[in-house]
Amino acid sequence: MTLFEKIQKSRDIKVKSINAYITSLKKIHNYIDDGAEGMKNDFDSLKFLDSKKFKKVLEFLDTLKLPTRKNYIASILVALSSEKNPNDKLIEKYRNHLDILAVEYNNKIKSHEKSEKLEKNLTNMKE
Repeated sequence: MTLFEKIQKSRDIKVKSINAYITSLKKIHNYIDDGAEGMKNDFDSLKFLDSKKFKKVLEFLDTLKLPTRKNYIASILVALSSEKNPNDKLIEKYRNHLDILAVEYNNKIKSHEKSEKLEKNLTNMKE
């Protein structure tokens, strides 16, 4: 069964949402895979998200903006929870990281700190 089918079976969500999750997961997989022998066919098995690769997944996520990181971890959690026998410890590990990102994101929102992109756009609007 493909990952798409697993998610579809385990959740009552629209195809567009599943496709968004799959797209995020494929980007993670491509980073983790990095041409490694034997990794090409492990996408549907989710082996690229296992505990041994947790640090490498976080390494990839750190290259993304904070809201995007949160979305990617949400995709990971959806995928891991769609398994027939979900790895609760691994899910908890990713969930804890999502909680840390949520606090960081909320603090950023409360501080009214603007991103470089927003600062640049605001400057252009004033001119």
